[in-house]
Amino acid sequence: MWDEATTAHRYSVEAFDTTMRDMTGNEKPFGGKIVIMGVGDTYYSDFLMRVGDGNEPSWANDMIKMPDDMVIPWNGEDSVSQLIDAIFPDLADNSKDQDYLLNRELITPLNEHVDKLNDRVVSMFPGEEHTYYSFDFVEDDFQNLYL
Repeated sequence: MWDEATTAHRYSVEAFDTTMRDMTGNEKPFGGKIVIMGVGDTYYSDFLMRVGDGNEPSWANDMIKMPDDMVIPWNGEDSVSQLIDAIFPDLADNSKDQDYLLNRELITPLNEHVDKLNDRVVSMFPGEEHTYYSFDFVEDDFQNLYL
């Protein structure tokens, strides 16, 4: 379902990406940093708009300080746990709530980070893990039942 109230304009994301690249001097997406997008968060959206419009205060070399309440300081793996807890509070209690799950996401610039975060989050779900396999084709399907 498309809901304008819960989407960010692509220029906001592009402005943030450019800002992060400029701040870090790193040309990887978002300056090589793990980024969390607060969908539907007007405080975050307003911050992105101020950055994109050039209205956020800056210091030397046009550096912009991220608000303290938008940052989880890096303290090793404990920071990753804090990040997951911030995005998925009470995951075990909400693991079957479709709206809860659909309205949360972790976005990273590198697949290696995605895999690590996915493994951590999946391990937090209650119950036994199940793997479901799919197939691109079925051998000997002479009646074309499985296209």
